[in-house]
Amino acid sequence: MKERIARLLHTIAPEGRVLTDEPMARHISFRAGGPADVLFLPSDERQLAAAIQIGKEEDVPVTVIGAGTNIVVPERGVRGLVIQIGEELADVRREGRIIHAQAGTR
Repeated sequence: MKERIARLLHTIAPEGRVLTDEPMARHISFRAGGPADVLFLPSDERQLAAAIQIGKEEDVPVTVIGAGTNIVVPERGVRGLVIQIGEELADVRREGRIIHAQAGTR
């Protein structure tokens, strides 16, 4: 399963943005927790949408996280696909009295 998901994600993202058996301790503030089957780091909205679609089509659990603060990952890890939204998706813009902030905004 994880090899297939990783191959599909590699078709939409460059090398280094798809990690298998990645220790979540490297990605969360508590620095503890087991591995994600597949961790994906999207660099834009298109990649994010495509990754969610891949998870849905492949019928695997999808977990979306942000900066990794205030979450605890069990030592057994996270099954399926973990998508971490980072600074690449942190655009903020203002239109009059409305502020639009992407999910990666701190």
